[in-house]
Amino acid sequence: MTAPAPTDARAEARERFYRAALWHAADPQCSNALAEFEDAYEALSALGKEAVTNSLARAAAARERQAVLSASNTTGRTDRA
Repeated sequence: MTAPAPTDARAEARERFYRAALWHAADPQCSNALAEFEDAYEALSALGKEAVTNSLARAAAARERQAVLSASNTTGRTDRA
């Protein structure tokens, strides 16, 4: 069995967050509703931070690849891969 795609995990976390928000809104005095809301918020927040981190890492890798290509182009090399 394969791991769920990140977008699936975010969709599930978002759904859990909305359910918890509705539960908490319906019964604001219920400590279980508040705890579930806080847990769901933390899970969704962590996935968002992970997505941003992954995006920044991909962008940095792309910049590094571009710098290597630019450097090889400026050295006058004629052998292209």
